[in-house]
Amino acid sequence: MADAPEAFGARAFYHGTPSEETANKILESQELRPGEAEDDPKGYDADASMLPMAGRVYLSPDLPLVLSHVLGAHPSCPPDVLCKRGGRYGYLFVVPGASLGDVLPDEDTVGELLCSKELPWLNEAYATVTDMYWQEFNYITSLIARGEWKAMQEEPEDMEDWEKNMDEEEYVEHYDFNDMLMSCTYPEISVAGKFFLSHANGRTLGRLMDEKLKAVSHRGATPFSQAWRFDKKRVRELTKDGSNFFELAERVV
Repeated sequence: MADAPEAFGARAFYHGTPSEETANKILESQELRPGEAEDDPKGYDADASMLPMAGRVYLSPDLPLVLSHVLGAHPSCPPDVLCKRGGRYGYLFVVPGASLGDVLPDEDTVGELLCSKELPWLNEAYATVTDMYWQEFNYITSLIARGEWKAMQEEPEDMEDWEKNMDEEEYVEHYDFNDMLMSCTYPEISVAGKFFLSHANGRTLGRLMDEKLKAVSHRGATPFSQAWRFDKKRVRELTKDGSNFFELAERVV
């Protein structure tokens, strides 16, 4: 857990959905609600390693990033393709930073920072955490390795020759989670972020929250102050940075 930094108070955070059905439920409840929790609250199950952390709503101050969620895909996609992903209209919800309480960095953002080595102190903190909780870390990474092995068997044509000559136990033994993380691959990015966030102390989390993060998660139901509806057929009118979004969209709350 980390309290939202004071700097958040002056910022707006966004949450997007391409689904008209989902948006209508949000509008009816008048708040953003976390999705259903997965069986493992830390999201380490091999079949659920990419799922969001349970009980949290995901937000970002980065409008161009959120617009991909509003549209259901990258803005470069044809309008007819976007309209097939949730309906003709996408929705953007605005959450004032001053209203946020228990926040954490988004786990994918943490994993991306680790693989980019942009913050050396963060990589040192990650190494300390994985050493301290090495038994849990080894167990989790073996689950991920087994999950990847099973997925590879479904698409053998994509396997390297050396992988084809291994059985599951040999692959798990050969698999190096941190090597994969440093190669900036998924699900390693997401899993590393979740593991670090579940074990880092408050001081470390506070230091991380002071960085310019692309996304965060907020614990529990999260009220919004504005809601905007965007016609996906107008996607070609959007500027690259999304700065004219609010001129093209219709405010519904």
